[in-house]
Amino acid sequence: MNYAKGILFVLAGAAACRASAGTDGLACLWARNPDAAIRHCTAAIESGKLPPAGVAAAFRGRCTAYFNKHDYQRALADCDRVVQLNPKAAIAFYNRGAVRLYAGEIDRAVPDFEQAIRMDPNLAWAYSNLASVRARRGQYDAAIEDYGQALSICPYGGAYYYGRGWAYMQKRDYDSAARDLDQAIRFGEGADAYYWRGWCHIYKSDYGGALADFDQTIRLNPYAAAYSSRGSVHSWRHEYDRAIHDYDQALRLSPDAETYYSRGWAHYQNASYLSAFRDFAQASVRKPTILGRWIWTPLVPAAWLLYVLLWRRKPKEAAV
Repeated sequence: MNYAKGILFVLAGAAACRASAGTDGLACLWARNPDAAIRHCTAAIESGKLPPAGVAAAFRGRCTAYFNKHDYQRALADCDRVVQLNPKAAIAFYNRGAVRLYAGEIDRAVPDFEQAIRMDPNLAWAYSNLASVRARRGQYDAAIEDYGQALSICPYGGAYYYGRGWAYMQKRDYDSAARDLDQAIRFGEGADAYYWRGWCHIYKSDYGGALADFDQTIRLNPYAAAYSSRGSVHSWRHEYDRAIHDYDQALRLSPDAETYYSRGWAHYQNASYLSAFRDFAQASVRKPTILGRWIWTPLVPAAWLLYVLLWRRKPKEAAV
C-alpha cells in the first residue's frame, strides 16, 4: 500500500528498435527479462554499427533494464549517457529524474522533471512525478497543482487522481479526496484507491461505506493495513469478534505494535482480559511508548472483581 503511485518509467521506443535492427538492438529493446536486455544492449552499444540515435536508444534500453533490476547506480550512469547523446529529448531528462527519485536523490530528480516539463509542457508523467516529490516533502498544495496539470493533459489518468486524492487527504479535505479517489477507481486504480477512500468514509463517520471499501481492498490485495483498518471499524461498531478476526489476519501478515494494541482493546472490550493484557504486553515490547496507554487498564477488571467478591460476602455477614 502506497501513499502515492510508483514513478512512471518510459521504455525505449519502437523507432529506436528500427534504427538498431542491423545489430542486436531489437533484442536489446524487447528482451523478455532485464538480464537478457542488458546483454543485448551492451552488445549493440559495443558493436560500432549504430547511428547516434541507435546508440542513445541502446543506452536507454539498458538503463531501463538496470532500473528493473533495482540497480539504480548503473541505470543512472546509462541515463546520463542518453542525456549526453540526446540533450534535446525531454523524455531523457524525465527518465533520469525517475531513476534519481528511486535512488533517493530527490533533490537532483526535481531539476530533471522541471527540465523535461520546460522542453515538453505536455509531458503528464513529469508533472505527476514532480507532484509525488512535492507530496513526500509535505508540499501538498503544490502537489495538488502539479497533479491538476497532469490531469489537464491526460484527464483519464487514474494514477493522477489517486495521487491528488491522497494529497487532499493530508490536508483533511476528505470530500475532495473522496471525489478524486472515486475517479481513480473509475479509471482502473485498484486496492490502494479503495483503501484510502475507506479512510475518507471513516473521517466522515460513514462506517458502512468504509467497510465496503476495505472489503474490496482485501478482495483485490489482502495486505495487513486493510485487515487492520477493517478491524478498527468493526471495533468502533462494537463487533469485537469480527475485529479480533481481522486483527489476527493483519498480525499474521505483518506483526505490528499498533495492531497488537488494537487487538488488545478488542479483547478488553470483549471482557477477555488475559488475552488483552498479553496483546498489550506484546505491543509494549515492540514499542515501549505504548506502555503508558494501557498500564492503568487492570484497575477496571480488578475493581469489578473486588465488587463481585464484596457483593457475595454481604449475605454471609447478614446471616451471622
